[in-house]
Amino acid sequence: MRSSTSTTSGASKRWRALAAAMLLFGAAMLAQAADHRDAGLVTLIPKLDINDVYAFRSPDNEDNLVLIVTVNPFAGENGSTNFPRNMFYDLFVDVDADARREARVRTTFQRPRNGQQRVNVRGSGAGGKFTGSGNTGAANPLSNGGVFQAGVFDDPFFFDQAAFNNSFNFQDPGTDSFAGFNVQAIVIEIPADLFGEDELGFWAATRQRRDRPRRLDRMAAPLINAFFIAPDRRNAFNKGQPHQDRAKFRGAMVAMLTGQWGHSTQSARAIANQLLPDLLRLDLNQPGGYPNGRRLEDDVLDTQMNLASNGNQPTDFVDANDVPFLAEFPYLAPAH
Repeated sequence: MRSSTSTTSGASKRWRALAAAMLLFGAAMLAQAADHRDAGLVTLIPKLDINDVYAFRSPDNEDNLVLIVTVNPFAGENGSTNFPRNMFYDLFVDVDADARREARVRTTFQRPRNGQQRVNVRGSGAGGKFTGSGNTGAANPLSNGGVFQAGVFDDPFFFDQAAFNNSFNFQDPGTDSFAGFNVQAIVIEIPADLFGEDELGFWAATRQRRDRPRRLDRMAAPLINAFFIAPDRRNAFNKGQPHQDRAKFRGAMVAMLTGQWGHSTQSARAIANQLLPDLLRLDLNQPGGYPNGRRLEDDVLDTQMNLASNGNQPTDFVDANDVPFLAEFPYLAPAH
């Protein structure tokens, strides 16, 4: 059981100084936490703003793999929850550890009609191609025996953003700043061996579907862009490819970890090499749970803050979602 004392009051003076430095590092940093509204371009089109990516073995059927992408933070608060029809929602898969895509699952949407919206899924892997079509808000079959659903759900991310903004003054109990809010999500469950049996790397991307498609957002592991990339470089990060990450962003990440988070150069380089390229890695032969994939219940904020803070082990005292997740498809909790 965690102590009822404040994490900040029990932390070292160095941690307080690092917290202050973190706030000065950029007012926009974690403005909405995680990858919710993480960079300028995606804030203009929230439905293309990727919040979180999840990859885990199905708790309902261990032979299946579950992939989830959530978008549009605070869905329904300032607009409709229809998916745009002129956009691509892509999940890319690296199957040979080269940080390049060998497989893809693409989701697109049609114009809403009579209160319903058609959704199409096309994917491929070592196990062959698969397709599916149906309406949002309902579970729909895939041609390979899988199932998918797109719609509005409770936001599965949990974090005390107010305490973070208040100089990391985390208190027990913490307050989930995302309680009661919704997101739009795409949930896909497919045979676990579709992409092969080696370690897999996943990332999601959203693009405008025009004559010259423009990438607007990219995300894989939690908090990489929002926590470890400077605000003025986040748009460039979103437009990049994972195999380019180390060349383009490792130096700045090492400088941040040494100059603002108190790591030695050796430690900073090790962390940067661990975080880049930005892939959500999953070895289906090992127990699941971040950093091996990401389950809905994983407290990724505590994990990443501990990594960045050089072992001070801060916690926001928010250990679980505000409402329980489902034990069966689509696993996300229903919308509020």
